[in-house]
Amino acid sequence: ALRRGARARLRGFAWQILKQRDLEWAPAGRRHCLSYSRAEQAVIEELCPAPSPTLPAAAVAAAAAPLSVAESLRKPAGQRICVRGFVVDVKAKEQVTSQDGQIRIVRQVWLADSLVQGSPRVRWMLWNAIAESHGRAKLQNMRVLARGVLVKEFNGRRELTGCWVERGVELEPADSSAGGEVHSGGMSAGERTQRGVRESAAK
Repeated sequence: ALRRGARARLRGFAWQILKQRDLEWAPAGRRHCLSYSRAEQAVIEELCPAPSPTLPAAAVAAAAAPLSVAESLRKPAGQRICVRGFVVDVKAKEQVTSQDGQIRIVRQVWLADSLVQGSPRVRWMLWNAIAESHGRAKLQNMRVLARGVLVKEFNGRRELTGCWVERGVELEPADSSAGGEVHSGGMSAGERTQRGVRESAAK
């Protein structure tokens, strides 16, 4: 019943103001929530199903067109976008408790337009199964294409959160023109090759 555009009746829920610790994970502008204390009393009844999507072809194409990190930072909060960038930092996954008491997995990832220091970058929050399966070993220094990402504003700064569950994150081959491939130790592939030649000559 909880589908965009559907009409539903909810029973057994309480209207609450979000606590400060929950605001960081809430959608932009969200200040209240509905919660329940007993699952057997919480009822969601669909009164009218959601209408079939009728988005114009141009709007669908625009939503699917990949944006750079710099472009994503100029999009309004609340908009879903497709963004392409390099992963420059991957944090360890964490457990957080949602307002309804459920444990959720979250991971902070930083995207940039290139691997060059000083390139525009943005924080991207991954959740649950995506956060579990996309760690440092998989993402670090990779170029990714992320679909269905939500633009948020937190403490006056733009950030990105989530993605589609299916085909939401795709790894792409590194493009040297966009910053080059960086390996461990901060060296590019070319620097590693040159170092190997020097070491061989010294032996």
